[in-house]
Amino acid sequence: MLFQSFDFLLFFPLVTGIYFLLPVKFRWIWILLASYGFYMFWNPWYILLLIGSTLTDYIAALAIANTTSLSRKKQWLALSLTINLGLLGLFKYYNFFAEQFAWVIRHFDPDFSPHLLSLLLPIGISFYTFQTIGYTLDVYHGRQAPIKHLGKFAIYVSFFPQLVAGPIERAKDLLPQLHFDYAFDPQRITEGLRLFLWGLFKKLVVADRLGVFVTAVFGAPAEHSGWVVLVAGYLFFFQIYYDFSAYQDMALGTARILGVRLSKNFEPLTLLTSSFRTFWRGWHITLTTWIRDYIYVPLALNEKKLSTIALGPIYVFFVVGLWHGANWTYVIWGTLHGVYLAVERLLLPVSNFLAKKLGTIFIKLLGFILFFNAFTFANIFFRARSVAEAVFLMEQIFTVPGTNLNPGLHPFEFQLLWMVLGGSVLFEYSRRKWPAIDLLNFQQTWLRWTVYIVLGLMVWFLRIPEDVQFIYFEF
Repeated sequence: MLFQSFDFLLFFPLVTGIYFLLPVKFRWIWILLASYGFYMFWNPWYILLLIGSTLTDYIAALAIANTTSLSRKKQWLALSLTINLGLLGLFKYYNFFAEQFAWVIRHFDPDFSPHLLSLLLPIGISFYTFQTIGYTLDVYHGRQAPIKHLGKFAIYVSFFPQLVAGPIERAKDLLPQLHFDYAFDPQRITEGLRLFLWGLFKKLVVADRLGVFVTAVFGAPAEHSGWVVLVAGYLFFFQIYYDFSAYQDMALGTARILGVRLSKNFEPLTLLTSSFRTFWRGWHITLTTWIRDYIYVPLALNEKKLSTIALGPIYVFFVVGLWHGANWTYVIWGTLHGVYLAVERLLLPVSNFLAKKLGTIFIKLLGFILFFNAFTFANIFFRARSVAEAVFLMEQIFTVPGTNLNPGLHPFEFQLLWMVLGGSVLFEYSRRKWPAIDLLNFQQTWLRWTVYIVLGLMVWFLRIPEDVQFIYFEF
C-alpha cells in the first residue's frame, strides 16, 4: 500500500477516525492491527517474519535484563543476532553469496550450478531488522530498559508510518510516545497533513517526473548520447533525494497526526553541499548514525591513527552499500563513498590552506563541483543493474557525441520537468534558512489555504499517472 495510492487515502482516514473515537486503553490494539494490516497488504505471509522478529527481540531483551550472568547475556544477544541477521541474510543475501561461491567453484568444476531460492525480498526487512537489533543491543549495554508490554513493543517494531522505509527509530525516542493518549488537536493534524501534502508533491510531481527522464536513458543507454547519459546521472541524484525525502515527509506527517514525532532523516536539499561529511550528516541520518553507534564505535577505532582515518570510513560505507542490496553495484557505490570520505578527511589541511589563499567561496564552489560529479559517478553504479552496465554507461558519457538533451520526451513534458525541478530546488533551498512550510502557521488563514489548494491542484494535474513505488522499498 503506497502512501500516494488511493488505497492509502482510504485506509489512513479510516484508521485515524476510529483511533480518535476509541478509548485510550484500546488505541494501541487498533494501531497494532492497522500496522499489521498495512504490512500484509503487500504479502500476507511476510507478517510471520515481522512477528518472528518481534518475539525474538522481546524475549531476548527481557532475558538479558533478567540475568546477572554475562555469559547468559551474550548467549541471548547472540541468539537475537543469529535469528535476525539469519532471516535478513536468507531473504536478501543468500542468492548473491551462492552465486559468488559458484563463480569460484566453476574454476574447478565448470558444470557446477548453485541452488538458488525463489524468494521475494520482504518489504521493509532491512529497516525493521536494524531497529529491533538496535533495541536489543541497547538493553544489553544498559542504555535501555526492556519493555514488558508485548503489544507496545510490537507497535515499536511495526508502526506503519515508518515500517517499510524508516526512519530507523531508537527505542528511547519512539517507545515513550506509544501511549496513544493524544487528544484531537487541529493544529497538530494540520501540521501533519501539510507535511504529507508536501511529500506527496515531491513524490508525484518531482521525483516521478525525474524518473521518466532517468528511466528512459538508463533503460536504453545505447540509444542516447553521452551528454544525455551524464544529465540523467545528475537528475538521478535529485530523483533519489525527492523520492526518499518525500516518503520521509509523508511518514512524519502521518505519525504526527496520530501524535507521534518520528526522527528527521533528511536536512533540506542536503545534496547541494561541498563536502561528503556534510552530506552524510544530513542524508539518511538514522541509518548512518545507527551504523556509527552499533558498528563503528564498538570497534573502538582510534580516530587519530592514519590507518583508521583512511580505512574506517571505507569499512563503514562498505556495510552501508551491502545494506542497500545484494549486488556488487551497491558494494562499489558504498565503498566509493568511504574512499571519498577518507580522502576528504586526509586532505582537510590542504583544503583549509587553499581556502585561506584563494578564498572560502572559491573553495566551496570547487568543492561542490567535485562533490556533485563524484557522487554522480558513484550513483551510476547505484542505478545500474550490473557492474558491466555501469561501465557501459560511463563509456557512453565519454565516447558518444551529441548535444540534444531530450531523451525522447514530449517537448512540453521536457520543459515542465525543468520548471518543476527548478522551482522545488529553490523552495527546498530556502528551507535551510526559512522553514517555509512551518512559517505558514503564522500567515493569515486565506493565504495558508490558497497555498494548500494550489499545491493540491499541482499534485493532481502535474502528477505522473502511474503509481511508482518508492526507490527505497527495494532495500
